[in-house]
Amino acid sequence: MTDSSKDIASKAVVSGFFLILVLLGVAVHGDFGISYDEPDYYRYGDMVTADLASGTHHAEEFSNLRYYGPVLPVLHSWVRDLIDPAPQAAYPLAHLVNYLIFVAGAVAFYALARRQLNSWKWALGATCALALSPRVFSHAFVNPKDAPFLALFVINVWLLVTYLQTRKPALIPLLGVATALIVDVRAPGLVVAPMVAAALAADAWFAPRGRRLRQFAAPVAAYTAVAAPLTVAMWPFLWPDPLGRFTEALALMASFVGGPTTTAYMGRLVSVSELPWHYLPVWIGITTPPAYLALAAVGIASKLSHNPVPAFRNRSAERHWYLYAAWLLGPLGFAVVSGANLYDEWRQLLFVYPALILFAAGGAQLLYRQASRHGPAARMALSGTLAIIGLTVAATMAALHPYQALYFNTLTRGGDGAEGSYELDYWGISYPAGLRFLLTEIPEGPIRVHVCSHPGLSNSYLLEERTRLEYTDAAEAEFSVCAPRDELLGLSGDPEYLSQRPTVFSLTRDGATFLRVKDLRGYSSPPAERR
Repeated sequence: MTDSSKDIASKAVVSGFFLILVLLGVAVHGDFGISYDEPDYYRYGDMVTADLASGTHHAEEFSNLRYYGPVLPVLHSWVRDLIDPAPQAAYPLAHLVNYLIFVAGAVAFYALARRQLNSWKWALGATCALALSPRVFSHAFVNPKDAPFLALFVINVWLLVTYLQTRKPALIPLLGVATALIVDVRAPGLVVAPMVAAALAADAWFAPRGRRLRQFAAPVAAYTAVAAPLTVAMWPFLWPDPLGRFTEALALMASFVGGPTTTAYMGRLVSVSELPWHYLPVWIGITTPPAYLALAAVGIASKLSHNPVPAFRNRSAERHWYLYAAWLLGPLGFAVVSGANLYDEWRQLLFVYPALILFAAGGAQLLYRQASRHGPAARMALSGTLAIIGLTVAATMAALHPYQALYFNTLTRGGDGAEGSYELDYWGISYPAGLRFLLTEIPEGPIRVHVCSHPGLSNSYLLEERTRLEYTDAAEAEFSVCAPRDELLGLSGDPEYLSQRPTVFSLTRDGATFLRVKDLRGYSSPPAERR
């Protein structure tokens, strides 16, 4: 096979992979429930859209969401207006849009990995690992803030690295646009700016002495000239006082108080403002496939153990491993040292995960080269092991579907070991299953329902018969549908939510029960369990 034929074949394989990734999202996007943050987030987009059309400023006072740039909520509003779906299809459509943004980030990740690993096969394997990450896959649909932030962070790094390798001036304005977009998703996206400046400074330092200042100052000036005004232009809340209001938004994000005040961690409730230093490392450790962690450790140890100066002088791609280390370890270290308020596992730091996968791919590639020195049998054995790892993770994700967000690895003995110790369905995406059960079991007439949290209300939007559900308090309800944060973990003193009432339906995955339907009518019914 000629080189051109190989190139055509590789492009076909890669294109086929991303086509499958898109088709997978199209096939399953309707399976996910509505997460806690979604209703207000999309409503915020509608308000900003209406404000822009009428010249009013209602969105400026809308909860704490005014401290988020409205780029993505407005995109959702425009897509929904364009397609005009039925009410029960509006949220699945939003999930598909979220997922397609993730796929765009995966494409950028593939391009970044191919440049770094110098192999389309290893880059494709790394991208498979990114997609075959249970929690990331679920977040890609139901998390309208952190998952797009991850995708945009990858795009920013890809543009930066491509510029450092090619020195094409046109990439700098594109990088400025990408940075404005990520800042307008979440203000902490501003971390990209010092990362860009540091990378450009390191690059310029090893240039000939007479060109150092120009090589640094020119791209930084062009980058800032695009990123700064575009950030303000796309965020109406900033218009009256750009610097003051942006500083206000950053301060809020640094010690966010709009979420829960406590979180379940290691079997007890801890304050989100007084988290132990090991909170993030433990959460990452128990929710990432263990093989990925082991390979990442090999990659970090091998890539960062050499003298970096020759790589910088030779402008080798090896120098970028230090950029990826800053991407992975910098935000984690800052969050630990600063004592930032965190809750709901580590989703606010989800954007560091692609860097971990890059190191895992680098570690796997190193092991493969070492195995090749021992002959074809060793090389095939390692290849088979890596394939089995991927297939095992894929099988786990299929078994959890559509609750991959509740994945725990063997360090907790899976979901069974995590129940009672860590947050389970904090998003509330399991509520549709309980509500559908009631509508099926009671085929006619109204049903008086009590729910434990807001997603129990918003998830009714997915159901055509939602008008039969009459929401009320527990004293007047016939049934309680509950995926509570604390009670279901047994941390509130009640080992099982409403333990004195019969459970008529429960939702279980991997040994963990994270939703129960309780009969409040005073008589027992045979409990049903669905997987």
